Amino acid sequence: MIIVPDASVILKWVLEKEDEPDHRQAFRLQEALVAEQVEIRLPALWRYEVGNVLGLKKPAMAMELMSALLAYDFEEIP
Repeated sequence: MIIVPDASVILKWVLEKEDEPDHRQAFRLQEALVAEQVEIRLPALWRYEVGNVLGLKKPAMAMELMSALLAYDFEEIP
């Protein structure tokens, strides 16, 4: 199954705020990705959206968190 999540879903994987709405669903999606049960495709602008939020919310860790997300090597769609 191919899923195209919003950047906010991907952010939940690294911001880890359990009080965030739909936190559990986001982690289930991450688990399904790791288990190769789903394919995730992201709009090409996801890097800018996610990078901007990480820079604002976690400036000291933004590069490390972004690197962790980039390691998933998501297929980008225009």
